[in-house]
Amino acid sequence: MKKTLFWILKLCISIGILWYVFSRPDISPHKIVEYIKNLELSRLLMAIGLYIVIVFITCLRWQELLKGQGIYLPFFKTLELNFIGLFFNTFMPSMTGGDVVKAYYVSKHTEQRLEAATTVLIDRVVGLLALLTIGVIASLYAISEPQIRKPAISIIVFFLIIIILCIVFFNKRLMKFFSFDVKKERWQKVVVSLKRVYSAFYIYRSKKALLVKVFLMSIVVQLMSVLMNYQIALGLGLDVSMKYFFLFIPIIAVISAIPITFAGWGVGESMYKYLFGLVTEACGLAVTMSIIVRLIVLILNLSCGIFYIFHKHPKLSQDEQA
Repeated sequence: MKKTLFWILKLCISIGILWYVFSRPDISPHKIVEYIKNLELSRLLMAIGLYIVIVFITCLRWQELLKGQGIYLPFFKTLELNFIGLFFNTFMPSMTGGDVVKAYYVSKHTEQRLEAATTVLIDRVVGLLALLTIGVIASLYAISEPQIRKPAISIIVFFLIIIILCIVFFNKRLMKFFSFDVKKERWQKVVVSLKRVYSAFYIYRSKKALLVKVFLMSIVVQLMSVLMNYQIALGLGLDVSMKYFFLFIPIIAVISAIPITFAGWGVGESMYKYLFGLVTEACGLAVTMSIIVRLIVLILNLSCGIFYIFHKHPKLSQDEQA
């Protein structure tokens, strides 16, 4: 009951924010439809192509992280599980909801279930660091502009906080301050699981070459994500310098991932409107860009449902069933 009410609340927040965004005459649904009709087909196809490549690279990245745990799945199996996660992303109440489903399915393909599921979280963290790195570099070029200073400083501060947290997390001496003993048996099981999750993270500290490889793959993914937005902007005739995309898109992605609305709807559109509104008066085109990018992701993710329909769980051995 509580989960249902929470979902309804998120949906209401999304509807409320979208109503606010579309309250301007130049961002009315009628105008949005007109903008979409005038979109250059070639730019749309390039954006779709970029997203498809992004999906394949993220799959390779995840496969590398699995190998770091000693889990070896064929590429097409990881691709299938990745597609299933993308499919569920369209229905889950946050933009990262499909990760939970992907973690569940990958845990069914190995005896190292918790470690396998943890790689999904690690994959998301590495992607976040790459995203923020691009945003910070872009902010250094734009921070001198008065209207850009606040978002530029905000992403730099957030990046530094994440870096500090990572340093603390990978330092066992510092992490001892956060350790505690529990007496209840059920909580002891939780602590054991958390320790295994931490060990799954910590193992990558000794795999620096792997981390660099995965991080560089993440940089490529995030750059392509920015270029995907830029292609749609060019197709709409939105005249905004590319440097702003490298700053704004990371900020939008991070804020949209906060699970306060349904699948990030509303928050993302309002951030496109606000941030691009700092450098252009064509807020309607900026919001339209957001909607088109969402529709590309939505339609392609829905098509991944075919992999969910035909997916078969691997047969477990008697030891695993026990």
